Amino acid sequence: PPHTSMTFLSPPLLRLRLLLHVLLLFFLRPLLSSTLTPSILSLIEKAASLHGDGKLDEALKYYDEVLSLDPSNSDALHLKGLIAYAWDDLPAAVSLIEAAISHGGDLAIQGSNLGEVYRKVGRLEDAERVIRRSTELAPDRSGSWYNLGQLYWDMGRLEDTIVSFERVLELEPNNAQVMIDLGNIMQTLSSFDVSLNYFNTALSVSPNNIPAMMGAGVNHQRLGNFESAYNYYTSVLSLDPQHTHALMNLGAILHSEGSLDEAIKMYKSCLEISPDDASVLNNLGAALQVKGKNEESRQVLERALSINPNMVAALVNLATHHLEEGDIPLGSEMLTTAYSESVANPNMDSRSVGILIRKAIALPPVSTSSSPPSSTIIANLQDRVSEVALHSLISLSNRHDKIIDPVQSVERVQFYLPYFGADDDRDTQVMIDLMYQYACDPSVYGVKPSLNPQLLYPPAPNRPIRVGFISKFFGPFEPHGLLLEGIIKHLPRKHFHIILIPIKTTSTPTAPYLVDAADETIPLNLDYANARQALQLINLDILIFGDTLSEPMTYFLSRFRFAPVQAAFWGNPVTTGSPNVDYFISADRMENPFRTKLERDTYEEQVVLLDGQGIWYSEFEDLKSKYYEDDNDTPASENLMTLADFGLPTSVLPSDATIYLCAQSLFKLSDSFDDVVRRLLTSDPSGVVVFTKGRRDSWTKTFHSRLSSNLPPEILSRVHLIPRVDSLSFPQLVSLSDVMLHPFPFGGSRTSLDGLAANIPVVTFPQNYLRGRMAVSFYAQMDFWECCVAWSVEEYVDKAIRLGKDRHYRDSVKRTISNFLPRVYNDMKVVEEWTRWLGRVAGIGDVGQEEIWSVKGKEPWQRDEEINRVFTHMQSMQSERSGSVGNGGSHHRLSTLLANVAVVHNSRGELVESLDRLNQLLLLKPGDARILNDIGAVLQQLRRLDEARVTLQDSISAGGGATAENNLGVVMNDLGYIDEALAHFLNAAKVDGGGQAVENAANILRDKGEFLAAYSVLCESLFGQNTCQERRDVARTVSALLLVDDIDSAEVKGKFGAVVARIFAAIKKDKGADTEKRACGLITFMLWSGLGGEKIENIYEKLIPIVQDNERKSSSDKVHVVVQFWKDNEHETRTLESLMAMYTNLRNPGVSRIHVY
Repeated sequence: PPHTSMTFLSPPLLRLRLLLHVLLLFFLRPLLSSTLTPSILSLIEKAASLHGDGKLDEALKYYDEVLSLDPSNSDALHLKGLIAYAWDDLPAAVSLIEAAISHGGDLAIQGSNLGEVYRKVGRLEDAERVIRRSTELAPDRSGSWYNLGQLYWDMGRLEDTIVSFERVLELEPNNAQVMIDLGNIMQTLSSFDVSLNYFNTALSVSPNNIPAMMGAGVNHQRLGNFESAYNYYTSVLSLDPQHTHALMNLGAILHSEGSLDEAIKMYKSCLEISPDDASVLNNLGAALQVKGKNEESRQVLERALSINPNMVAALVNLATHHLEEGDIPLGSEMLTTAYSESVANPNMDSRSVGILIRKAIALPPVSTSSSPPSSTIIANLQDRVSEVALHSLISLSNRHDKIIDPVQSVERVQFYLPYFGADDDRDTQVMIDLMYQYACDPSVYGVKPSLNPQLLYPPAPNRPIRVGFISKFFGPFEPHGLLLEGIIKHLPRKHFHIILIPIKTTSTPTAPYLVDAADETIPLNLDYANARQALQLINLDILIFGDTLSEPMTYFLSRFRFAPVQAAFWGNPVTTGSPNVDYFISADRMENPFRTKLERDTYEEQVVLLDGQGIWYSEFEDLKSKYYEDDNDTPASENLMTLADFGLPTSVLPSDATIYLCAQSLFKLSDSFDDVVRRLLTSDPSGVVVFTKGRRDSWTKTFHSRLSSNLPPEILSRVHLIPRVDSLSFPQLVSLSDVMLHPFPFGGSRTSLDGLAANIPVVTFPQNYLRGRMAVSFYAQMDFWECCVAWSVEEYVDKAIRLGKDRHYRDSVKRTISNFLPRVYNDMKVVEEWTRWLGRVAGIGDVGQEEIWSVKGKEPWQRDEEINRVFTHMQSMQSERSGSVGNGGSHHRLSTLLANVAVVHNSRGELVESLDRLNQLLLLKPGDARILNDIGAVLQQLRRLDEARVTLQDSISAGGGATAENNLGVVMNDLGYIDEALAHFLNAAKVDGGGQAVENAANILRDKGEFLAAYSVLCESLFGQNTCQERRDVARTVSALLLVDDIDSAEVKGKFGAVVARIFAAIKKDKGADTEKRACGLITFMLWSGLGGEKIENIYEKLIPIVQDNERKSSSDKVHVVVQFWKDNEHETRTLESLMAMYTNLRNPGVSRIHVY
């Protein structure tokens, strides 16, 4: 399981909210000596001395005595107000300090303190006003600037806080506390290097300053410099051996390095010192969660929240517990609470959007009987992801709002996604990647350090190619390592230097047989920044990710570029969705032979289809002997011999029971497989289906509850769940079964091979995608099909029943498996295929076969002709018997998201980003007219006019219509092809009212001096051809009336007649955004063309008496005029014409407003 959230406790924020009383007296004393009587001055000095010593009750008596002598004494009122503040009597503090200022107090000092009191009562605007005034009156008094900075800090205005604190440092260059505060702010903004500089400067002034040491340690820890962080924390402990948070952060270092047992021990030591420290409890709960101690973790986290109910880290960790338990509603509700708390605290170090992402990607581990269809679950996830992606793009404008460490901020991946069997996993993965691109700071997501991103095939270096294999699951007998062990061992060292890169976990050490197989091993710890830095320093030529969806570290590392060539192995049989993963390594037999006929390829990467088996498998006994050299070292659990030893006593089994074993993780078992169980046990009354329990008790309960709902009681009684089994014991469990069931739509690889290794038939139903085709590759390698490979659900059940009920047939199949299975193991054809591919992408060409066979291995039994024959057989079986190959989904949600983000980018002027998204969208919908039009429009804005012309022509050919015609007209006009532009505008103007094309055509005709033609274009768009040719007076009158506010058809009819009223009413009913512009232009072009008719002012006089003295009427009685302002740098006359027209209209008393566009 992925590692969980930890709180790195920053140094305490020792904020000086009020100017020190001694400081106040220092400033006040000159005033007191000249303006107060000696007796009052003596009383105030005595009171201040007591006040400074913390003897507030005694000081108050003297202040009251002063006020009895002089009720308006501002110093006594002010200092008495400070006592009220200290006693948390905030209303009295406000009243007293306000009174002090009103009686002539020093606003520079007293105003600063009043501002602090205002801040405390929530009057932030008033606080800013008085403290700001204080800094203006006394710009060289550091205390006021400090209080102003603290106010801004509380308001979340961190940039203003920095300015204020920097001003304090100008006045007090050696103020260590301000350096510490600035270090804390920069830490909040994730500017760790800058923050570290402030803390180091503070330590140069104050060498034993514990908060500065803690701050420096936290920065080093965040930067992944664990050794330096360790040194700072131990320095703190040398000064304060019981400093809880230094101990806690040492535990966090151990936690990040994967030393969980030591981390837990350290956290518990902290709790002995400070039992109610919520931060320590949170970290302890997180570590227990990673260790799989789920119930203990829950109790510890709930205790942390009982102490601090608003602690975001504990809320998130407890929410994660509930999500993993399968309680999605409760977990999501807690994340919502955590997000609200995070947003409410603008200074919180965690990234709030990370909480939204956790909620967005949450999926149930095991479906229930009431769960909606898988397609609905995935569609809902895509909707949530789209919402967060758009939120991140639109709202996260500041860098400090974005995620700096996604491993810590999100900590989860959409691990369960491929188990739902959806057709559109690629869309989902791409959408999630897009979400992270907008939610994360660019420096931590998608960066290509020191690499040319165009370098697909790097030149061959004069040294062996450095190939790295990375995974967190390279422990003993873990499947990802098992599937790569022979590749790592046998790649020819003349050409390749192999580096094993395990992500360190002390609970699971790296398998010795992998360490021995590699040339060197470079482990990474669980800190994202440290892992990135270390991986960059390895200087790889090729990086192979063993998995990218099992845990967050490799997922987020796969978003980076660490080598010129990066590829994903199918440890997770789903596309990565990462633009920085170039290849997905699969095999012909692992993929649907008609994969290219699917609506859309299921991979975002270039797929590598290795010939033959494609996967390396070592015999289990060989691996075991390498790991346990002495039989005495073998765990006792391997000695389990009977079903009873595994938790299945014979007393619950029929006497002649057939054991159908499906020992897969429960999240692989979809509810559709429940029906297979029902059919099988209905047909075999003696049959028993055995599952293994889930990693969590809640999963087992959910699964059993679902079976109880979907299966009749008699069938359910023959379904058993036994405890999970370790790797060494698993082969023995398999050997006690009669038939193994390979589930679908998601199957298993290594577990299926374990079944065959015990000569147990494994029944499989190959699916359309890799996730359900692992087992069939074994039968293809053995060239042995009919017993166990089904091509429908019915055939799957029939084959399983025959194998289960017909002992003689089953024994015959077992003998055949025993004879042919050696073909699967240690197949050097796999190494040959890997070698050739690596040689090609590394730029060294095909490596000679003799070099491959120079290493020790077993020559493959299948040569090229046999491989081709097997593949052809798979094609025929799939084509003849499996029915539809499915499709890639509608891509509706991904298309919508890409379109939306393209619009946002375009609205911001981010044209290159908008173009990237539109091109990505075009890949989903090749030849789509609307997308081509949008691409053409963006290219026009980028002034890439020739590209825009070709793209818009393609859009028109694809049915882009008036919009594409108009846009092509704009491009042609920009290119100087005026007549061609006009033709496109006129074509567009004929469709659906023409839109902008009408005005564009009229403008070109105007520029050519063809005013009558320009009039005709505008007129026909409003009235039609007959009115424009035969009733120009009506067109003129209606156009004028369209520019008048608040006039109805009845009034028009009474003053202009029924024909005008009818046309006016029809146009106004369907009035669009362009109607007023066209009406205004139409009147202008009629005037310029010399067309007769009633003067416009006469038309308006019938509605609006124009007052000779230019008195203005209310705006509702006046005309709105719409004009197009044209600034032409080449033709100044055009600009002057526009200005004169606007000036004339503005002087018209009948005009209310001029709209300029």
